[in-house]
Amino acid sequence: MYSKAARERKLIAIRKKLLKAIKFLLFAILIITTIGTIFLSLFSVVYYLKTGKKILVFKLIKHDKQQYKMVKWLTKVPEYPYSKFVFEDVIKDPKDPKIIQNPPYGFNSQDIREIVEFLNKGNSVYLITNEDSFDKVAQFYQKILPSYGWEKVREVPKGDPDHLDGIYFYNPKLKKGLRIYTIYHDIWYQTITYSQAINALADKVLKIKQKDFELKAKSGKTTPKSTFWILSYPVEWKLEVTKSPVMKVLDLIFKNSRTGASLTIKALKYTPAPVADLSFSQIDKVLKEVIKNYLAETNTSFTFSDFKLKHTLTPSAKASISCADNKQTALCFAVIPNPKNTIYYAVHFKGKDPTFFYYVIKNIKSVK
Repeated sequence: MYSKAARERKLIAIRKKLLKAIKFLLFAILIITTIGTIFLSLFSVVYYLKTGKKILVFKLIKHDKQQYKMVKWLTKVPEYPYSKFVFEDVIKDPKDPKIIQNPPYGFNSQDIREIVEFLNKGNSVYLITNEDSFDKVAQFYQKILPSYGWEKVREVPKGDPDHLDGIYFYNPKLKKGLRIYTIYHDIWYQTITYSQAINALADKVLKIKQKDFELKAKSGKTTPKSTFWILSYPVEWKLEVTKSPVMKVLDLIFKNSRTGASLTIKALKYTPAPVADLSFSQIDKVLKEVIKNYLAETNTSFTFSDFKLKHTLTPSAKASISCADNKQTALCFAVIPNPKNTIYYAVHFKGKDPTFFYYVIKNIKSVK
């Protein structure tokens, strides 16, 4: 008994000594670290004042990329701190075929199929806390993404009529574009092309406008058959039909009183061959003459080199189109041959938004 009690007292004494030694060691380390930090800080300040350069110790303080997890289903895009993948409890792997066959509770196969398609296109959605805002998210990504190879190329505010809102980036190594935007306080990520990033998805906006325009046109009016053209158009565009001073047919003049834009469809001359036999080069030649005549007769800042030539197909015939845009005004021209009367027609649009011009080219057709 005595020997056991003596051993216990001895162990207690050793523990107390060890504890004192550890406390002393920790205190010594704290003192040394504090003094060292103060010394380095003072030394770096003096060094900076003398040389104008920061000492190496400050250069070593940088972001550690490893501390961030990557946004799910995207490449080299870190998650925003404390954000949560919105489908975290629904989809673990969108490439797993079983997820569609056996959807989680509360979802059906069609729901999962749409989510999987959305993710596989390079999209993702994350929830953020109520204390956070998209301004903070934007600041975070503008600061952190360059270290992952992303370059900011554009920023578009909400309400822009010609582009989709958000912050746009491009990664030269990945050859991918990225749009980061917000809907209902969530972070949305969209993988896009470089061209779409530079133009802030203006092509998507144009398609949306054209679909909207087509819906309005269906409930609008239609051109009279006496013009040799069939075209439905929205009521906001007023049509005036006049006799052509060149040919014995009718010209069409559309005007939008709200925007001040105008579009004319005027007869030029007879085609040298049946419309079906015409080549694009023949139509191009007529279009170039139309543009040159307009520039010669009109006081405008546009030059012939501003117009980019394109080929397309209307419901009735081939067409050559060419547009120039200085961000304030769009000038668009097209030449379309009419198969019914074998006459070349020049389409001319002037206004800020050329949606109506592209709608006309896509939908106008000859009477039978």
